[in-house]
Amino acid sequence: MPTRVLLVEDDILTRRNTAIYLRRAQLEVDEAANGEEAMHLITSIDKYDVLISDLRMTGVTDGLDVIACQQRISPGTPCILVTAFGSARCKNGRKTSLSLT
Repeated sequence: MPTRVLLVEDDILTRRNTAIYLRRAQLEVDEAANGEEAMHLITSIDKYDVLISDLRMTGVTDGLDVIACQQRISPGTPCILVTAFGSARCKNGRKTSLSLT
């Protein structure tokens, strides 16, 4: 059974190119264009082996909200948070404080 990945990225070109790369690596990829869509997929499917999420996205939720939702539904799921921004602050001003392992 292939590894199932949820890819959350609001930039369509970045999302599509990353999804193509992951699929070429034989991974099964579901795509979400924003945090709200991702949280809907997480709560309705709950079969993700890995979550890859952008930190800052359009909409009311950010990557930290998506990761928190994933960890509530399926604790211990590996999550990868990516960003193109150099700041440690989300758009709502809160500072990120993640436990890295």
